[in-house]
Amino acid sequence: MSKQHHPPTGAQPVLTAWGKATVKEFSEMIAAVPKERADIMSVKAEMLRELCERLRYIKEFERFDPRELTDVVLKKEYKCVEEIRGRGGGIMCLQVLPDERIVSAGDDGTIHIWSRGADGAWQSEVLGRRWSSDAFSCFQVLYDGRIVSGGKDGTLRIWSRGVGGKWQSEVLEGHNDTVRCLQVFPDGRIVSGGHDGTLRVWSRGVDGAWQSEVLRGHHGIVWCLQVLPDGRIVSGGDDGTIRIWSRDVDGGLQSEVLEGDTGWVSCLQVLPDGRIVSGSYDGTLRVWSRGADGGWKSEVLRGHSGIVWCLQVLPDERIVSGGLDDTLRVWRRGAKGRWKSEVLGEHRSAVWRFQVHPDGRIFSGDGGGVLRIWDGIPVEGMT
Repeated sequence: MSKQHHPPTGAQPVLTAWGKATVKEFSEMIAAVPKERADIMSVKAEMLRELCERLRYIKEFERFDPRELTDVVLKKEYKCVEEIRGRGGGIMCLQVLPDERIVSAGDDGTIHIWSRGADGAWQSEVLGRRWSSDAFSCFQVLYDGRIVSGGKDGTLRIWSRGVGGKWQSEVLEGHNDTVRCLQVFPDGRIVSGGHDGTLRVWSRGVDGAWQSEVLRGHHGIVWCLQVLPDGRIVSGGDDGTIRIWSRDVDGGLQSEVLEGDTGWVSCLQVLPDGRIVSGSYDGTLRVWSRGADGGWKSEVLRGHSGIVWCLQVLPDERIVSGGLDDTLRVWRRGAKGRWKSEVLGEHRSAVWRFQVHPDGRIFSGDGGGVLRIWDGIPVEGMT
């Protein structure tokens, strides 16, 4: 009698087995591809790796218990007033400039610079090549108009306009996998984090060439980071930790570790008073503060039913968050100190990035490539 094979139960074993087998088989296929088609196949391999990476998120839904949701207060203080539909992929990051141009990067590897035409319609200028191996994964627009971007090929690029207005880039090499996050210091140095588990602090040498200092500590992808005014760096990673990096007396960088998250830390923001708000793979937000003993403790906010991809804390201490469950949420403390959230509907895909404008509008981008502008409450003390 032949032995019967039963499929594993639960989503994760199936996805893990499928993902490993497919990547292996696909790699063997690429090795046999004629040289003239190798570039096309390398793009497809990159797309497949992204697909396998995203599929592993599904395992979180096995742990999700609807009874853990925070009470939701639905109000009509926010409404979607405008939609911008691009020609690229899902919007992985965006930044609204002081002149109200919008810069967005898609998972198709392009950066779009959006501005209104004379007729009031949105139009975009495009940087990059769709689905290329050096596709963009993060960026920051500087005050002088330059753009610093991180790519899936492990490079950083500093973009500036050359003669005739054409974009040109300077390349920084060091990471050996996707650059997932970056921020530029006020003095021009750059800090980046990536899939290779490292952070790098980039600075120009006396000869004008870029060099980097490597920070090791995270076990897995570095998903997010923030540079503080005093020069410290706060990072969150695949290992479920937040690390606060500071210089020791000898000038080296050391880190203080915050542990307690039950999933990897996907986004974070440090407040002026030293508290840290983080978003996680398990769908929660946490507000971290130091206790009387100097140790860290966290308050948990539950509401999202999928990964919290992005967040922003406003001066009035409202928290805005976006996630894999296709929602934006605006969190407020109630009279009894309990957090409650208002849900902004109308997204049809995961909310990957957003930015709150000082006048209260929220600019959000989703996995379907749609930018939405939400009308809202003006934010006092925000510039």
